[in-house]
Amino acid sequence: MTACLIYNPAARGEKAAALRRKIERLSDVTLMPTERPGHATELAAKAADNGAELVIAVGGDGTLYEVINGLMRAERRPRLGLIPAGTANVFALEHNIPWDFEAALQTALHGTPKTIDLIRANFQNGTRYAAQLAGVGFDAMTLGFVSWELKKKYGKLAYWIAAVKALFHAQPSLTCSFNGCRRECGLALIGNGRFYGGRLVCFPDASPEDGMMDLTLFPRVGLITAARVCGRILTGRSLCLSRADYFQTNQITIESPGVDFQLEGEWVGVSPVTFSVIKHALTFNAPGPQSHRRK
Repeated sequence: MTACLIYNPAARGEKAAALRRKIERLSDVTLMPTERPGHATELAAKAADNGAELVIAVGGDGTLYEVINGLMRAERRPRLGLIPAGTANVFALEHNIPWDFEAALQTALHGTPKTIDLIRANFQNGTRYAAQLAGVGFDAMTLGFVSWELKKKYGKLAYWIAAVKALFHAQPSLTCSFNGCRRECGLALIGNGRFYGGRLVCFPDASPEDGMMDLTLFPRVGLITAARVCGRILTGRSLCLSRADYFQTNQITIESPGVDFQLEGEWVGVSPVTFSVIKHALTFNAPGPQSHRRK
């Protein structure tokens, strides 16, 4: 089996350095180090075009987002593997992928094949894909204020700081079209799995295999409340969803122009944007009876 492993050799911190040493000792996979933001997308597409049977992403939700978008460029898509790292990996949590390096590596190489849907976002600047989640409105605006330096210095507090910064910008108003109706809201969260922002269950009935997206729509509220809600969402803290409306659909269009949206916690662009489901888009190696079998 031809396997390629995509990782960031410039990731900072002691944990990242230890992970890099483990990766660079591997001999049974082709190592593809990234050199710049967005490079993982190019490398994944190249690996697929060169006939790789398996592409393993090492990193957090952002790295996985880039790799998936590279694989979706290819006509023949290799199987996906994941070794979780970084500050967050909602996909790993959703699919019970181990955080231990050796266990995750064996799962990526020998796990049980599982086919999943993806979220597709069509907007003015092109098309992007996500495995887990999307957000439109205040959460995406807030993410634009979160830098690596801020996260390194303050940890999860960085998201609260960013939410306060976002208070000085007008809260967006969204017009959403789905299931033959139109609704107004202040924040739209779209899930292909149960979790958002860590262990926060924002989409309790969501499944990455049912051909549907789950929507949680929050009404427009005061700026202080919006910052509080957004901070709790982005840090994975418990949240009262009683004021939110919950739906399922296979397509939703955000008609309002100029509103920020994000995929997998990465700021992507502005609306108008249409999100739709791509059924059975990718196959990845999930934990299962054979996940720890060695060659």
